Amino acid sequence: MTISEFENKWISKIKNELLKHFPDDFIESDNYDYLKLPGKPLLKGSELFGNYEIIDTDGIPLLSTDNYDKLKYVLYSNYNKPLSTKLLKDNTEIKNSVKKYEKHLDEILRMIINDFKTEFPTSEKQISVSSKIFQLLNLHRY
Repeated sequence: MTISEFENKWISKIKNELLKHFPDDFIESDNYDYLKLPGKPLLKGSELFGNYEIIDTDGIPLLSTDNYDKLKYVLYSNYNKPLSTKLLKDNTEIKNSVKKYEKHLDEILRMIINDFKTEFPTSEKQISVSSKIFQLLNLHRY
């Protein structure tokens, strides 16, 4: 197996089997509103005096918040570029759902790295390969 084949195997496996949907698979509360999203990529914008901005790829602001977990929540929710997402009202619930999702991403990374070490025991490229897989899937860990 080549590294390229390894990457393709994991990209397919993550897309088709492993990746859970955020936020639906990580929230338990019915205490939420809907946030309209632009249906295109969102980015972390500038931070000014503890306020974080979320912008679209055209630089148009979507949201400003002083809660970094809320920023991550919205960015993670936008992975599939939906037109809206559930936005929890309680900051503790936002933080908990983000933690669960990040733990999920970390577990996927551990699986990739362990498999890489098995397939390529003499290589030291496990971090760069796992990072490339996440990059190709446009998965981010903020």
